[in-house]
Amino acid sequence: MWLDSQHHKYVEEIGAMNVFLVKNGIAYTCPLNGSILPGITRKSSIELLKDNGIEETNCILNKGTPNEGKVGPITQKLFDLIVGIQRGIVEDTKGWITYVE
Repeated sequence: MWLDSQHHKYVEEIGAMNVFLVKNGIAYTCPLNGSILPGITRKSSIELLKDNGIEETNCILNKGTPNEGKVGPITQKLFDLIVGIQRGIVEDTKGWITYVE
């Protein structure tokens, strides 16, 4: 993870990842403020969070104490859904997968 270039105190993403921090059942994402790209992984993740009743909010994330690298239940669920859709294990109700013969 990176901190913002201006103040060096807000969590930001880099081009190779998306950051979602979860606290008390709410997924916090970095705001699209010009340094964050509105990519497909971000969009897909937010859609799946909302479909599963998990609140998502764009806010400035102050740096804090990480969860010791542990994967929480919301993160695991999101991972399992995305990878499951990619592998055909979970039904693609969004029409995201295109099969090529």
